[in-house]
Amino acid sequence: MKAELKLAWKYFRLRRKSIVRLTSIIARITLALGVAVMIIAQALSRGFAEEIKQKILANTPHINIFRKDGDEIKDWQEITTKINSIENVTSVETLSYKEGIIAKDGQIRYCVVQARDGQSKNAIGRELATKMGLSIGDITELILFSEQEIERLEIRVDEIIQTGLFDYDSTWVFITPETFGKLIRKKHFSPNILRVSVENVYLSNETAQRIKNSIGEEYEVLDWQKANQSLFNALALERKVTFTIVSLLILIASLNITVTLTLLVNERKLDIAVLKVVGARAKSLILIFFFEGMMLSISGVTIGLLIGLSACFVANRFELIRLQKEIYTISSISLHLSLFDIGLILASAFLLSLVSIIYPAFHASRLKPAEILRNL
Repeated sequence: MKAELKLAWKYFRLRRKSIVRLTSIIARITLALGVAVMIIAQALSRGFAEEIKQKILANTPHINIFRKDGDEIKDWQEITTKINSIENVTSVETLSYKEGIIAKDGQIRYCVVQARDGQSKNAIGRELATKMGLSIGDITELILFSEQEIERLEIRVDEIIQTGLFDYDSTWVFITPETFGKLIRKKHFSPNILRVSVENVYLSNETAQRIKNSIGEEYEVLDWQKANQSLFNALALERKVTFTIVSLLILIASLNITVTLTLLVNERKLDIAVLKVVGARAKSLILIFFFEGMMLSISGVTIGLLIGLSACFVANRFELIRLQKEIYTISSISLHLSLFDIGLILASAFLLSLVSIIYPAFHASRLKPAEILRNL
């Protein structure tokens, strides 16, 4: 095998005819581009999913608990005690929210008003504040609609916040429990949602099931994974589709390797005939052209790997990936690539290249010396 490898390396370095040289260059370029595009595409998909997941975990409860009939949770203190005794639970917060309208100087916007236990300031999302022309210290009016009457209350904007999620920053208004009580005209704050934080967010589903078993069937217990399941499924499907489509690009690039090796076999017919005459076996000829094809593949894949990783580094370094917040809910993406992704991409590229090498290598082993020498 050592002799075959040396001979393959010699053929790989030799100056070839113009057509073989051209197809060899095209094969490397297309393979490199295919690998680079796949690396960037997978890094972009994973980065988008990770960014969305981080924003969700930072700004939404790990587990939400609310009554199925939508009423207030009057026995929330007893339920909170039960929940706190469950493994993986770190804290329980009470909150209430209602949909309504925010108004100022004739402008009105849809909003979601939330009051959370421990909230000490009235805050508004940055996007909503920008649209309404609100600044810290301004007075605005909140309007809620119920079956009996319209509830209105003027509040002072104490803080403008930015979560990074457009849907939140453009709709949410956070007020103190006391202010919320005045708005809905109730003396005592009664939450309609319990927000549970857990230690291990990836065990939230099991924790939610334990909570449900503990507090009864009249309550809906919804963890963050279940609440966003359709989104995560769509992101996973998008990654698979992207991988499949770019794999086709690598497959096309691999066909160029087939063409290059086939032309090379024709160019080296005399060498093949001489090798067979001196006793070279078919296995040796297969290995020679197999090694040469792999050298061609390795050079293309290596170039593609370097281009892809460099592109990811530059994109992250200069924050080149910007998105429309109104459409994607986040404004920028960092490209993330795991070792598993890199390994899968390289394995796919080499596997497709291997398939493209088989025919030319076996074709070389089947050539007959007598026919080659007769046609010279």
